[in-house]
Amino acid sequence: MITTWTTRHFEEWDFHLSQAIGHHRSSLLTPEVPFLSRMTVWQDEGISAVAIEGESCLHLHRWQPPGQLLLWLPRRGWVDDRINGQPVLAEPGSAMLCLPGDELVGNTTASLQGVSILFPIEALGPPCRWQGVSRRHLAHGSEVMALVEAAELLVAALASEAPDTGWQAGVLAEHLLFWRDLSDQSLPERTLGGVERRRQIRRAQEWIAAHLHEPLRVNDLAEALHLSTRSLQYCFRQEVGHSPLEEIRRLRFRRLRRLLQTAPALEEGMEALYRQCGLSATASSRRQYRQWCGETPEQSRSLAGMGPPPPDSADLAGTTRERRETPRQAGSRGR
Repeated sequence: MITTWTTRHFEEWDFHLSQAIGHHRSSLLTPEVPFLSRMTVWQDEGISAVAIEGESCLHLHRWQPPGQLLLWLPRRGWVDDRINGQPVLAEPGSAMLCLPGDELVGNTTASLQGVSILFPIEALGPPCRWQGVSRRHLAHGSEVMALVEAAELLVAALASEAPDTGWQAGVLAEHLLFWRDLSDQSLPERTLGGVERRRQIRRAQEWIAAHLHEPLRVNDLAEALHLSTRSLQYCFRQEVGHSPLEEIRRLRFRRLRRLLQTAPALEEGMEALYRQCGLSATASSRRQYRQWCGETPEQSRSLAGMGPPPPDSADLAGTTRERRETPRQAGSRGR
């Protein structure tokens, strides 16, 4: 079954969203800006997906109802969330997970597009196996890229009312279970190669964050890490699904948005803020910022003081630090 709503009335959107994904309380951060949203709901065999696209900044506060797991796939714009107090920056290329009982509080950018998939928790094994899972941000690792791809294929199957929807749901369930088991602290790590790649990604993110105000080249990053450019490219492609150059751009935009949304930003010129992030205040940079963040730099600046600012690139440099292993653990898997 497919249902679509297009509305300019926030209260109507709020009602339909509550019906689609469960209890929540939202409010407009920019009531003076005309609200516009389109929502499509697909349902089949106990699985539902809700595609949302809209133009307005929102404050979200919701609770994940019992019996359902929610997977959010951002496609444009950001959501700066806290899930059970844990900061999560949901941006394109990653995914966000809400488990039964989770409380989510966050703000959206001025333009947002993405899909929520609601999955019955009983289809994913005993609910107690999910109680120890603390991670809510799915951003790194080949298993996450495979999971996001499976989720997008399920959405496509639901949208086209394909006969293999049940099979696609089963594939996504397998990926979710695999990711959960990798997140279990009691289980051994994936492979020694994967651990080393994640270590190099952490080092790269930390180095980039410390040098964002400088002109950066991939060769500079590789040299700083004592890696070949080819090895560095391979680490990023395997673990985060994009190039080191793209990572530099993402971290620059994260830093810029944080600066734009803090109080000192109101006292500094736009060009000075761009320079602190290693960017030029050009039409090209402004266009790329809008494509990635879902709003213009001016819109980000106008939202200063509305809720907590997004995490800085330095704060997120450790997002691959899901789990560290001891040398003994690494050695036992290498044998």
